[in-house]
Amino acid sequence: MPHSSPIHPDLILDKRYKIVRMLGQGGFGRVYLAENLNRFHEYCVLKEFAPQVKGTAVLQRAAELFQREAGVLYQLHHPQIPEFRELIQTHLNGEDYLFLVQQYIEGPTYWELLEQGQKFSEPDALGLLLDLLPVLEYIHAQGVIHRDISPDNLIQQRFTGKPVLIDFGGVKQVAATAVRQLTQQPIPTQLEKPGYTPIEQRYGKASAASDLYALAVTILVLLTGKNPADLYDAHQRTWCWRQTLKLNSQFAAVLEKMLAERECDRYTSTQEVRQALQPLVRSHPVSQAQTLAVARVAQPAQPTAPARQPKAKSSVSRAKTWVVAPIARQPVAPTPPPTPPAPALAPAPVSPAPSSVQPPKRSFLGFLGNLVSWLVIKPIYYLLLKPIWYLVKKLLILGISVLVFVGVSYWFGPALLAWLKDSIIPSSQIADSVAGSSCQEQVLKRYEALNLPTGSFYPQVNEKFYAQHPELKGRTLTSKPEDAPLRQDWCQIADEVLDQTERSQQKLK
Repeated sequence: MPHSSPIHPDLILDKRYKIVRMLGQGGFGRVYLAENLNRFHEYCVLKEFAPQVKGTAVLQRAAELFQREAGVLYQLHHPQIPEFRELIQTHLNGEDYLFLVQQYIEGPTYWELLEQGQKFSEPDALGLLLDLLPVLEYIHAQGVIHRDISPDNLIQQRFTGKPVLIDFGGVKQVAATAVRQLTQQPIPTQLEKPGYTPIEQRYGKASAASDLYALAVTILVLLTGKNPADLYDAHQRTWCWRQTLKLNSQFAAVLEKMLAERECDRYTSTQEVRQALQPLVRSHPVSQAQTLAVARVAQPAQPTAPARQPKAKSSVSRAKTWVVAPIARQPVAPTPPPTPPAPALAPAPVSPAPSSVQPPKRSFLGFLGNLVSWLVIKPIYYLLLKPIWYLVKKLLILGISVLVFVGVSYWFGPALLAWLKDSIIPSSQIADSVAGSSCQEQVLKRYEALNLPTGSFYPQVNEKFYAQHPELKGRTLTSKPEDAPLRQDWCQIADEVLDQTERSQQKLK
C-alpha cells in the first residue's frame, strides 16, 4: 500500500462509516476505528483487506475468495467474539479498497495489561482459562480454528471484564492467499507466532489442539510475565516454566498436557480440558477465580492517561504474527519454535497506534446507543411495532380480498346473474306467472302425480319454451294479458314433457 493513504479522520466510507482514527498498520493493511452513522453512531473496526490487490475486477475476486474461505466467520455470534459485519468495497482517488467491518471492543489487550505492570495470579489465570474454553468450544463446533491466540489477541472488555477473542488468524491467511493468487507475489500463506504456534500448525495443519496449545502458552506468559522463549528449553524441547512458577498440581498437570509437543499427546477438545479442571473448580469456585479480574474493571478508567505507563514495566515483548511458508515434512523429530524469519520474507506485523489503548473520546455514545437499542428500541419493536405490523398485514390481506371480491362481482356479477336467471330463476318465475290458470293447475297435478324432481322438470320445460320463442331472449313471463298466449304455450310444452315422462315410466314398468 502507498506510504500516504487517502483515508483520513472524518472521511465517510460507503456513505455510513466515518473514520475516527487509525488503530494500527501492518503488511496486510491498515486498521481504522470508525463510527457507523446508520447504527446509533456506534464504533466499529475497519480492517483493510489485501491492499496489495489492485483493480476492481481483481478486488472482486479477492472478496469472493474471502466469502468462500472465511465466510463462516459471519455466522459466529458470541458475546466474547467481535461480530463480523460485512466486507465492503469502496472507491477513493481512483483506487478500489476492500474493508472488513467488525464490532469494536473497548478495553486493553492482555499484552497491554502486562506492559502496564499488571500481575496475574493463579486464580486470575484459572478464571481466564475457564472464560475462554466455552468460546473456543463454540468456534470449534462451527469448524473454525483461531490459529493466533496470544495476549495481544485477547481484549479485557471494559464494561464486563470478560476476555474477548479477536484477530482470527484465518483472515490473515485468506488475505495472504488472495495476494499470492491474484498478484503472483511470492507471499507465504502459513501463520506463525514464535513461541505460541505449535509444530503441526507450522506444517500447515491446525486443529482444536493447536488453539489449546497457544492458550496454554498465553496463560503461562500472563502468570510469569516472561516471553515464551524464556520458558522453553530448546535443547531438551520441553517447557521449563515449573522452575520459576509454583502452581496447584492439578492446574499444572492440565497446562502441561495442553503444552505437549506432539498433537496426539494433548487434549483434543475443550470438553476434555474442562473435565480435567473439574476437581480444581470444585475446590476453587469460579467466582473466586474471577474476582480480581472483575475488580480491575470496576476501577474508573483514566481517559487522559498515556498509552504507555512507565511504572513497573513488564519484560514481556509483544510477539509478532508472521505469515511464513509451511515447513516441508521430514522424518526427523519436530524442532522447537524457530526465531522469526527475516522481514524481507514476510510482511510487516501490525503495530498499534500510540493511542490504541485509550477508548475513543466519544466511546460513551456508542455504548449509550447500544444501551438505548436494547432497553428502548428493541422492546418497542417486539412489543408494540411488530404486533401492530402483524395486525396491519392481516387487515391489508382482508382489505385486498374484499376489493378483489367486489371487483369480480362488479365485472362478472351480471353474467353470473344472467346464468342463474336462465337456469334456475326462470322455473319458479314462470310457474308463478301462470299460477292460478287452469292449465297451470293441470300441469301441477300431473307433475305431483308423476313425482318428478323439480331440478330437472322446470329447466327442461323452460329450455323448450325459449327455443320456440327466441324473440323473448330469456325474458320472464308476466301475469299481464298480453303474455296470456305465451303462458298457454308454456303449459302446452309442460304437458308434452309430462307426456314423454309418463310414457317413459310406463315402458320401465
